[in-house]
Amino acid sequence: MTGLGRQGRFDWLLLGSVCLLGGLGVYNLSSAAKAFEGNMAMLQAIYLGVGVVIALTLSVIDYRLFERLAYPLFVASLLSLLAVLAVGRVVSGSRRWIHLGFFNFQPSEMMKIGIILVLAKYFSDEQDLLVGGYRLRDLIKPRTPLYAIGALGGLILFWEKDALAALGMWRFVLLGLSMIWAVASSLFVVRSGRTSLHDLLSPVILVLLPVMLIIRQPDLGTSLALTAIAGTMILFMKVRLSSLLIASVVFIAVSIGAWYLLLEDYQKDRIEAFVAPGADIKGTGYHARQSIIAVGSGMMHGKGYRESTQTQFQFLPEQHTDFVFSVWAEEQGFMGCLLVLALFLFFLVQITNVASAAKNRFGMLVGVGMAGFVFWHMFINIGMVIGVLPVVGITLPLWSYGGSSILSVMAGVGLLLSISMRRHVN
Repeated sequence: MTGLGRQGRFDWLLLGSVCLLGGLGVYNLSSAAKAFEGNMAMLQAIYLGVGVVIALTLSVIDYRLFERLAYPLFVASLLSLLAVLAVGRVVSGSRRWIHLGFFNFQPSEMMKIGIILVLAKYFSDEQDLLVGGYRLRDLIKPRTPLYAIGALGGLILFWEKDALAALGMWRFVLLGLSMIWAVASSLFVVRSGRTSLHDLLSPVILVLLPVMLIIRQPDLGTSLALTAIAGTMILFMKVRLSSLLIASVVFIAVSIGAWYLLLEDYQKDRIEAFVAPGADIKGTGYHARQSIIAVGSGMMHGKGYRESTQTQFQFLPEQHTDFVFSVWAEEQGFMGCLLVLALFLFFLVQITNVASAAKNRFGMLVGVGMAGFVFWHMFINIGMVIGVLPVVGITLPLWSYGGSSILSVMAGVGLLLSISMRRHVN
């Protein structure tokens, strides 16, 4: 049954946990943004309200409609990422937003929902799950011509980067070899007769395409978040231990290559500041140092609403976005932090309940993907706030200021509500 479909009981616990978390986030932001011009808290409340409307709207639509639309929505998300590189707004050296007059839209946020839908669709289309789990070659599908086409696109995308520019004329040799590779692999696929979309695609390709576009912006945090979400879904489908070991070695090698070829200097500085936090506390280590001071000064019960010195005197950088949890820790203390962590845990439990009760594999995997979305954002954001992870610019769901971030989470919640309401539908 499609369209509005037959509906069951509405999941008030899921929506209630979201609204409670979002409401506390607005309350906290009203203190975090006090020193800034404009009313960020009011805008955040509006974004949250619009998000609730979106979630309720999606809840009445049969989620299986999005299973059929997964690939078109994914392609639309990729095109929006390309549009960012062409006409996007530059802020602090990064081109991440498209200015829509009344709203700055960040396509990479919506891609998180796009990658969840497309991977759920991909694995749902698998006729028979492999006994013993997926092998690395099953996840990669090295013979598909999309890698060659991707290599061509990557060369063009990063053509002016220092690492490629240093190659001089050798860049054109790489370009020619990629073209030959693309033609040869395409001919091989045509001769084999395996030309269906599912045969050409692979989980690795589906993740690499948006990650490379997001890294080009550059946005290391979102690319890591996207990879973590996808990794959660892939591991849930079960991967053989031998393949995991090989993948770990490949990941280390790719990370080393990315360090020299893809990462910007300021991104390297942040990672180096994490490894040696005391080396440059007035420069690259300043963000992390001020955050740790804010968290520690909150002690057990905090300083009280709008009584935080780190926040109100603006010692704390990005206090309304990446380090919004530091504001809460300073003002509400350790007990307040436990409350927020408990609420996030309750939210995650509601998501996993939806996933476990889903009627089909697609719904289950959307739930797994959303659980990964919320968990990894919370884990990485709070980890960098307390100094146990490097500063990579990942938002705290429903708390960090930003319309695109809130709307992407609420769109995911809407899908979860739809799945929950149709868990007994045939």
